[in-house]
Amino acid sequence: MGPKSTRLLLVLLCGIRDVISEEKEVVGIIGSSVELSCINPSLEQFDLKTLWVYWQTASPTTVLRMYSPGENSSTFEDPGYKNRTLLNIENMKTGDFSLVLSNISLQDERKFDCIAGKKEKVFKKFFSTTVRLVVAANSSTPIISGPTGTTVREEVIFVCNASDVYPEPNVYWIIGQDVLLDPAAQNHNISKNERGLYDVFSTVRITWTSNMRIGCSIENQRLKQNLTTFIKPEDPNKLPSIASTNPTNSPALPVTRSVTTLGVLGILAVMVGVVTGIWLCRKKYHHPFYSGGQRKGEVTEHVHYADHV
Repeated sequence: MGPKSTRLLLVLLCGIRDVISEEKEVVGIIGSSVELSCINPSLEQFDLKTLWVYWQTASPTTVLRMYSPGENSSTFEDPGYKNRTLLNIENMKTGDFSLVLSNISLQDERKFDCIAGKKEKVFKKFFSTTVRLVVAANSSTPIISGPTGTTVREEVIFVCNASDVYPEPNVYWIIGQDVLLDPAAQNHNISKNERGLYDVFSTVRITWTSNMRIGCSIENQRLKQNLTTFIKPEDPNKLPSIASTNPTNSPALPVTRSVTTLGVLGILAVMVGVVTGIWLCRKKYHHPFYSGGQRKGEVTEHVHYADHV
């Protein structure tokens, strides 16, 4: 079959799209790969020499990938999908015509038609399905920032930032474990960035209390995902300050140590003097006579007392 007949066949395939009954939906993560399922429910084995498989966009009609014996399929495939699609030839023998689409972008969110047929004397379609691809992107981890030097019962504002989420998310502020804060106290600014994804800037105004635990949650309904960050600000009234721990400034601590040291040294000097005085008195009045020698290396005392008449 030449190029002209192939183009004619593509036109015919466009015309039979209306009779496609089966439709599925699949979620793909931006930047990753996804499989578009197209599986013939019968247990029939197929001859690759007579098998034709087309993957094309529903509207407008653009060929992603084509398998046709004896044809250069790349001639008809759209350049935007070049090197981004994969068909498993071995799986097609058993009726699995699924397509892997890689490097997903926002522009890939659309419907895709899978059409399978046999070419014997004439082309005969035996199976078709439509896959609707919806795309999504994970949010970055929410980052919470808040005031410093806050006092209890003071009204304060906390800020939550997140980026690159798709589709547009829901934002919740939580206090404690699972108590949602009043929406009237919240202000959400959700805008698209240059990549077409959503950035979140959200604030909440609350009365600050000690031991408070506050969280910011970004919900992606399409992914059934909630990313939540909690913080527990410290109570500034419980933290030691320089003024309260050292009212007389930095010289106070060294002076206290010096006075204490001098007192200890004075007590030691008095004790030494008392002990020395006692020893001298004992030597003078209790040792009137001393006799005897000492051997080298031996310290002994021999004391004799005179007899009283």
